[in-house]
Parts: sequence; structure tokens; C-alpha cells
Amino acid sequence: MESPQPPSFADLLKLYRTGACLTQEELAERANLSARSISDLERGIKQRPHRSTVDLIVAALDLTSEEREELEESIQRRRGAYRIVGSASRNTPPTTVPVPPTPLVGRERDLAEAVHRLRWGGVRMLTIIGPGGVGKTRLGIAMAHALEGDAQDGVFYVPLAPLRDADLIALTLLRALELRQTSGRPADEILISALRKRDMMLVLDNFEHLLSATDLLSRMLHECPRLRLVVTSRTALKIQGEQRFELAPLDLPGPEQLANLDTLAGYPAVELFVERARAIKRSFELSEANLRTVVEICSRLDGLPLAIELAAARINTLTPQALLMRLDQRLRVLTDGVKDLPDRQRTMSDAIAWSYHLLDAPAQRLFRRLSIFAGGWSLDAAEWVDRHQGAVLLRDLDALVDSSMIQGRETADGEPRYSMLETVREYGAAQLEAEGALDEVREAHASYFHELAERALVELTRPEADIWLTRLKHEEGNLRAALRWLADTERIQEGLSLAGALWRFWYTRGSFSEGRSWLSRFLEPAGAGQVEPALRARACFGLGAMAYSQSDFDTARAQYDESLALWRGLGDDAGVAAALNGLGTVAISTGDYARAERLLSECVELRRRDRDRFGLAAALNNLANAARYQGDLQRAAALYDESLEIHAEGTAPLGAAATLNNLAQLMLLRGNYQRARELSEQALALAREFDMKFGAAQALGDLGSLAIELGDLKSAEERYDQALEIYREIGDKSGTGLVLVNQANLARARHEYGRARTLALESLQIQREVRDERHIAYGLRYLGDIAREQGEYAEAAEHYREGLRLAARIHFLVGVAECLEHNGWLLAAQRGGQGPALLGAAHSLRESLGMVLTPMERPQHDRALTDLRNTLNEDSFRRNWERGRAMGWQDAVTEILERPHQPGQDAAPAT
Repeated sequence: MESPQPPSFADLLKLYRTGACLTQEELAERANLSARSISDLERGIKQRPHRSTVDLIVAALDLTSEEREELEESIQRRRGAYRIVGSASRNTPPTTVPVPPTPLVGRERDLAEAVHRLRWGGVRMLTIIGPGGVGKTRLGIAMAHALEGDAQDGVFYVPLAPLRDADLIALTLLRALELRQTSGRPADEILISALRKRDMMLVLDNFEHLLSATDLLSRMLHECPRLRLVVTSRTALKIQGEQRFELAPLDLPGPEQLANLDTLAGYPAVELFVERARAIKRSFELSEANLRTVVEICSRLDGLPLAIELAAARINTLTPQALLMRLDQRLRVLTDGVKDLPDRQRTMSDAIAWSYHLLDAPAQRLFRRLSIFAGGWSLDAAEWVDRHQGAVLLRDLDALVDSSMIQGRETADGEPRYSMLETVREYGAAQLEAEGALDEVREAHASYFHELAERALVELTRPEADIWLTRLKHEEGNLRAALRWLADTERIQEGLSLAGALWRFWYTRGSFSEGRSWLSRFLEPAGAGQVEPALRARACFGLGAMAYSQSDFDTARAQYDESLALWRGLGDDAGVAAALNGLGTVAISTGDYARAERLLSECVELRRRDRDRFGLAAALNNLANAARYQGDLQRAAALYDESLEIHAEGTAPLGAAATLNNLAQLMLLRGNYQRARELSEQALALAREFDMKFGAAQALGDLGSLAIELGDLKSAEERYDQALEIYREIGDKSGTGLVLVNQANLARARHEYGRARTLALESLQIQREVRDERHIAYGLRYLGDIAREQGEYAEAAEHYREGLRLAARIHFLVGVAECLEHNGWLLAAQRGGQGPALLGAAHSLRESLGMVLTPMERPQHDRALTDLRNTLNEDSFRRNWERGRAMGWQDAVTEILERPHQPGQDAAPAT
């Protein structure tokens, strides 16, 4: 008995199509194929479809990987491998399109769109444009196979790269179409005459060096109405009827996708690397260990298919990590391609050189100079570096864009911006060095970005700060390149000037580590007398700001002190005010509020005198912080309001975020939660708009604390996690410690006491390391709460006492009030007679400060009062309560610290 025959491709296609409830016409439209092609496949007339045709059908039917595999097996059973039908079949139009030895990877969407344009979009000439090595030829061949059933008289592929004389194109096409040249008649006349009535498609590959022959293509389009052209070229042909299809490099994952390892392998660039690597080394596998390295390789190669294939060819001798380490010199690695590639594609350098040598001399010169830019450039920057302006520069830029050597785009403000693929830029830099002009161009590059940074330093304090912040963000690569060159060539004064001009940008962006690194690099060799005092003063101030933002208060104080001395010596009041402001912030963070008041008051006076509105708003904000931490909430609120009023008059919006955050914290203390939320959300929106990481972290932390008080623990967790990630990213230790202790409070609210203790201890270790005494007091109070709620009263008392001693020493009255109150709750749990007096003193202090109990604190406080009333008679409770209210906070602190209480019998811990 004969075994049943497995289903054919035709049988499976019909089965899947009907299963999807589609007609042949509907499937054809979805797949960007002709109805005739689907009909021929289902009737078995065409039994050997090309891979690209199968790709389109699989995507249109949304087949599973198993169903696709079954389709492919049916084709292999029929004739062993994918290949294209020649003219042997009467029912299939003739074709000369080659069959690539490897599959097309990562171009499914490009193929579908290009096919759709020719089939349904009324396009008769599609020019596939892109840089060398991007895959134009492969896409053109795939299109030819997908459209082979559409052209009754056939699809013909004509490679033009070997052709050097544009006048021979007509003759080349005649030979490709196997048409005879009648003696006495020009080849172009014979060609057009033969094509007038033919339904045909021509794929003309690599046309960029034959642009003088575009008139022939124009005539062919106008005089041969059923002819369609697919042209691949590094340069647009610019003739009527041409529609451009710009082929971009393969998709790469962005930084936000790198955390999701499951999706990285599906990116086209990664998929191509793996497919080609396995062709060289069958044992190669993508793994957790090498996935990120492969992604970085593809990214460093700009997603260019040829570059990726050349790199993958090295996998037999180099591990992915070793290959990545050698990509600093890409063009030396990307060599020795497969032997059957055209000469221009044997190495990446050959591919780029092919385009470079098609440019005229002025365009080549501009290309070499533009290779100095890192991460793109503006039109102004190009003019500065090339010393050309107006029409001459624009003409050469257009030539470079048209040849795909550079890419142009429009920025959000409508200005043109240009960029160059890194592999192309490396080639240009080598040509610039060979010309002997590298140092000259680097000098011009550094001077342009120095001037830009100097102007931005001022503009970042003005209303259009957002424009300048965006501009500097675009130029980060160039700024780093300029700083690196100045450092390498030991141009200390110029480097110090550029780095000093960038401090506000680094501060706003939260790039504290980068700022410290550059400023320190230039300050260390810049000894006294070797650089201008004004430049050194500004750089010291910038370094102080970076160090302060990372809670390195000793370094910050030292740098601010040096800048203050230099600016006083120069008689620069604006500089003196800036240094006083910086020293005032350090004094606040280290708990020296009296010194902070003196420094900041002098700063405010100077800034009122010289009418520095942006600086005045910042100083008022900091002076308000000093008042708030000392418990003068009314004065703090007035200072915050004045600061915001100044910002509203038209200073840079960057400074307002800090004041909004601080005022929100004050509203939390006062119990105005609606206002606190509004302020924090305004600050967060502003910080995110301007990419101010520190401001965003502070707002997120405040919103997390507000959520805890309102009982929304899930929201609090999300906000704290986001804030912690930012603080760790920017290296702000004090901010990191503050979020950790708030997370400890969240864990305590969930009764996760083990986790709460771990987080609180980690926070305390960080705060002690940076000596942020205000936050140390917070951490001790939270550790006391954790111990108290677990019935560990002796430990709780020790933490409360230490926190109270510290808060009282630095005059941190908000912390004093909280520590007194929580001590009172502890005594209530222990049936201690001192409890009413401590709670009375805390209540009096809260009233004087304008603080209220939070929703989270209120139940614990009420329970403590009830427990104390039950333990003591009402007269005793009232007498001690009033004694506490009358004694003042200093006496209450003394009573706790110098007269240890005698607890009564233990009671069950409060919950």
C-alpha cells in the first residue's frame, strides 16, 4: 500500500488562505502580490516561488513558525532549494534576476512597502537610495522576485557597476534583453522602439556613477508606458516620474530596550549578525552572555548590513567581545569579504571609497572636514569649519546628501541638521589626516563649540533656556570631542575655559560625574598663575556645584572657597555672590544653619544690587530652605513665593523646578496635600520637559511621600523606585539615602520589618558617609519607629535619643518635633509617665512651626494619648501635658537626654 503524498505548496497555500477566510484577490492585496501570482501558485503553474514571495505570503496570512516551515518543506520537496524559474516554462515570463545565496534578513517591511508602491501606488520608477553597504541591491533583487508575475514580458536585472561609460548604457540594456542592434540605428532608438509595447520591469543596479545617462531613462519612461524601472543608486537621479525610496540601516534597539533581553534577538541587525555568523561557525549561538555585546557590535556598525556581514565573517577567529574591542578602528576589521562579492564590497572601506571618488573635489574637501563632527552638526558649524558660506556650502552639502554620504533632517525648531554614519566618518577622518589638515580642522571645531558653550552659559538663565539646552544636548558628542582634543594637546587654559562654560549644562542635566571629571582634568595641571584667575574661579565654582550635587560636601566647600577668594580678588561681585550661594547650600546640608543664613543673606543683598534676577531667585530659594529646616515655615513660604514671582517675570524656567519642589515639601508639613501635589506635579513636568534629572528625582520622591500619607502604597512604591533609579544614575548619595529611608517607611507601613530595617540601615550608612546630619536624624527616627513597632523598646529609645540629640544640635526643629513626639509614643507603649509631657512639648513646637500631624501619624498619636490616659488618671495626664506645653522644646530635649525615663510594664506593641 502506497503511503499518502505530503501536501504540495499549492495545497497548503489554498488551505491557509481559505482558513483565513480570504479570497485570492484579498490575499494578493494584503501580500502586495498580484492576483495572478496567487492563482498561479494555487494551481501549481508556479511551483518554485522565491523566498521573498513566501515572506510576503507568510506575513499576510500571519502564519505560525510551524506553518511557515511546512510551506518551505513543500517547496524543498519539489525541487530541493529556492531558485527562480527561467524561460523554460511557457507560462512564466522570462527573467534574468539572480538568486542570492543567502536569505534577505530584516527587510520585510521595506520589501512590502516598495512592492506596494510599484503595484498599487501608480509608481513607474522607484529609485532605492542609500549609503554603500546598506543593502540596496538585495532589496532590488527581492522586489524583482516578488513582482515577477506582474510583468507579462518579464523582469530583467542589469548590473551597471562594471560599466564605466554612460554612453554604453543603451547597448548594455540591449544585450541584457537579448535584442539585436540593427546597423545604422542608434542603440537608444532600438531600445525604446523594442520596449514601447512591452509589459516589462527592469532592475538597474548601481546607477550612481552613470548620472549623465538619466536622459535615456527619462525617455524610456515617457515613451514606453508599460515599462517599470527599479533603480538602485547612492544618488537620486532627479528626473520626472522618479519616486525615491530611502533605505535606512537595519533597526537597532535603543537604550530603553536594552533591559529586555527577550526582544533584542528579534532586531533585524542582530538577526543578520547571527544568521551570517552561523554560516561561518555552525556552533555560534546567541546567549545571555554575548547578546549585549552583539547588540553593541551592530550599533557600532550603524546597522549597515555589509558592515555586519563583514564583522560576522570574523567570528571564526574572534569572540564577540574581542571583535567589539577592535571596532575602534572599524575599517581595518571590516575587510576580506566573500570572494564572489563585487570589488567595491570586499571591504567596507572599498564600499565608501566608491561613493567618495564619485564626488567632485570641493565636495570631497567638505566631506573630509565634516568628518571631524561627532554626532552630527548644524549648518552654522559646517560654515565655521569649512570657512565657506552661502550657496557654495549648500551646493556641496546637497551633493553629499544626494550621494548618501551624509544624512540631513530638520530639527524641532526648523533648522537643518546633518549627520554621518560612524563607518563613513572614520573613512573621512582618515582622508582628512592624509591631507595633513586634521589639526587645523580640530582647532576650528574646538573654537566653534567653545563659543557656543560661552553663549549657552548665559542663555540658560534666560527665558529661551529650553532652546539652548536642546542645542547643547544635540552637541554633546562634539563638546566631548573638543574637550578631549584640548586635554590631549595640553591646551589647559582653553580646556578650562570650555569646561567652565559647560558647568550649568552638566548641572541641569544631572551629568555630575562627567562634569567633575572634565573640570578636575583641567584644574589639576592649571596651577596658580598659569591660567587667568577668572577662568580658574569659574571652573572651581563649577566643580563645587558638581561635588555638592553628589553630596561630596568637603570638596564642594573647598572649591567654593577658592572661587570666592579669586572673585573677591578680582572685585567681581557677581562671582562673589555665586560662591556665597554655593557655600550657603553646603552649610545647609551640613546643618550649619546660622552660617547658611549669613552667607545667603549677603548673596541676596549682592544680587539685589546687581539686578541678577535668576541668581536672586536661586538665593531666595536657598535662604527659604535654611528657614524651613529651622522651623520658620512662615518666613520660608514668603521667600519661596518671592523666588517663584521672579521666575514668573521671565527668567529661565530651569530654576523654578527646585523652588516648586521645596515649596511642595513645606505644604506637606502644613498638611495642605492638594497644594503639595499640584506643586510637585508642576515641578516634575518642568523637570521632565528640560531633562533635569535631579529635579525629577526630587519631585518623584515628594510624590511618593505624599502617596504614603494618603494610603496609596502602590503609587508610593512606583514613585520611590523611579526616584532611586535617577539618584543612583546621577551619583547623588544624599538623595539616594533619603529615598532608601522613605522606602524603609513604606516597608514598615506594610509590616515588612526585616526589609524596613535593612533599607534604613543602608540609608543611614550613606548619610553618615556624606555627613548629611539632617538626613541622619531622619534615618535614626525611622529606625526607632521600626524597633518600637516590633516591641524592641530599648533599641527604639536609643535611636530616638540619638536622632533627637543630632536634630537639636543643628537646630533642625522639624526633626526635633518628630523625635519628641515619637519618644512620647514609645513611652505610651511602655506605660511611661513622662509621655504626656513629651507629647505636650511636641504639640507646642508643632503649633509654633505650623506643622500638622499627617494621616499616617494621626492614628498612632491618638492611640498613644488613649493609652496614656488609661495608664494615668486624667488629672495626672492633664498636669503633665500642660507642663510639657509650657517647658519649651529645649527643656524637653534636656529631659529626654539627661533624665532617662523609667518605663512601666511592657505592653503589646502598637500597630
